[in-house]
Amino acid sequence: MWESKTDWDIFKNLSRVTSEAAEKYFKEPQIDVVATPLSHDSADEISQPKVADWFKGECEAILGKSTHKLSIVRLEKMSQRKG
Repeated sequence: MWESKTDWDIFKNLSRVTSEAAEKYFKEPQIDVVATPLSHDSADEISQPKVADWFKGECEAILGKSTHKLSIVRLEKMSQRKG
């Protein structure tokens, strides 16, 4: 008999195994850089009088203006989080 797991079961198992590995290998809080795109129909996009593509050389690449935003985040262990 062929059996398969639902996508939700696969996600739960992957999440559990990843959390267990993080507890083992990441003893200290981790610092990461996250790229966030400029959102459609947001102040980021609407404030541009003309939407130009920096990749095509139509404008200068300026973080948070003509390209994505970069943020630094600190990832703590779940047991250290409050709430």
